Amino acid sequence: MKDHESRIREIRNKAKTDSEQALEYIAESKRSARRARILTAINIALVIFNAVMFAIYLMTENR
Repeated sequence: MKDHESRIREIRNKAKTDSEQALEYIAESKRSARRARILTAINIALVIFNAVMFAIYLMTENR
């Protein structure tokens, strides 16, 4: 009976660590998704900036 109880305790502890790891994984994926959105916004801003600078260059080149 003692061995059975220790086995149940062992399984519960493993389930607890598995769920903790799952929560950590979810938190990490949320952080990386946020980082990806920030980098995408920076990329879009740089593309728009390049387009504006190129348009200014073309306007000044024709004078």
